[in-house]
Amino acid sequence: MCRQTIEVTDVEPRGSASGSYRVNCEGDYRIEVNFASGRNLETQTGYITGGVDFQDEIIVTDAEITMKAVARGDFRISQDERECSADEERRAEELAAHAKTWNELHDTFRDYAVCDDGSIAEGFSESVTRLLADGWEALPVLQSVTTIDASFQTFVLRHIDETAPADRLERILGLATRQCAPALAELCDQIAGEARRVLS
Repeated sequence: MCRQTIEVTDVEPRGSASGSYRVNCEGDYRIEVNFASGRNLETQTGYITGGVDFQDEIIVTDAEITMKAVARGDFRISQDERECSADEERRAEELAAHAKTWNELHDTFRDYAVCDDGSIAEGFSESVTRLLADGWEALPVLQSVTTIDASFQTFVLRHIDETAPADRLERILGLATRQCAPALAELCDQIAGEARRVLS
């Protein structure tokens, strides 16, 4: 992960090992396991991003490699703890409405959530609803990001609001109710609920 390798050797059955790394990128884990028998397993899984402290457990059996989150903490300073500075306000104004991907929007959210008000909030709503309406195929990325940062999911749902054009909201509602993968059903239901609420 992040061009860093953690190598552990001679782990006994039912044994464990640990390691640490610096989060300086966004991406997933690439895991390779070599058994004493000569059998190999390999997978890519999980999601990491800057600004979050990760503690993940990798579980290896004879048949598969799985991962579960043990603990994750977001170090972002909340809006209740400080105010948006003039420089932050200017930068947020430039970025809020122009995110091209969920990862890009998450970066902007992480850096400028304290500025989420007025015209900047409208810009965030523009990005959220445009990404949903015009980039629905990237919904799995949104799911991945919100899995490790629940506050971003709250932010996304809050910005499905009345500042977006009605036809865009109707498109989002249609996509969420008719073009949703089963694995994303809970997120789709929440998106549909917000779009329906605003349209009603």
